[in-house]
Amino acid sequence: CGNVSEPFTQSFVEVVDKTAPVVSGAPTKRIGCGAAVVFDTPSVADNCDPSPQLSVISTTVAPGPGPCDSSYTRRWVARDACGNSSEPYSQTIYRSVDTLAPTLAPVPSGMVACNQPVVFTQPQATDNCDPSPSVSIVSTTVTPGPGACEYTHTRSWVAQDACGNTSG
Repeated sequence: CGNVSEPFTQSFVEVVDKTAPVVSGAPTKRIGCGAAVVFDTPSVADNCDPSPQLSVISTTVAPGPGPCDSSYTRRWVARDACGNSSEPYSQTIYRSVDTLAPTLAPVPSGMVACNQPVVFTQPQATDNCDPSPSVSIVSTTVTPGPGACEYTHTRSWVAQDACGNTSG
């Protein structure tokens, strides 16, 4: 019959995600000198994407803040399905300073037969952080006695770790 209806229009408003994901939950930590550096995995939240991608963008190691400290920093960024990226998020782990002195294992004293050379046994040093502290001779003395025709030979050592801590 040629009758035409009134035009009908249907519209949809597409919501475009312009909100970046938010990264959180990996706080700064302090660990002892012998502890392993293990970064926490931060959590990521986004208003539209239920599983945004989290990526490591850098891991750095720096000296300090003290002379035997180290700081380890990891940075992440998250990206949602719409291409929005979070601000970089970082966690820093400080490996703490070594303040403990190394120790020297005692070595036995003894007697040496007449006119035989005196041979000292260097003690072994151990340290909580330094796997090989240095051992140095502090002094060697020879004194008469305790009996007639006897001499006492005495040697003293000191151990020092990489942080400058010395045994007493």
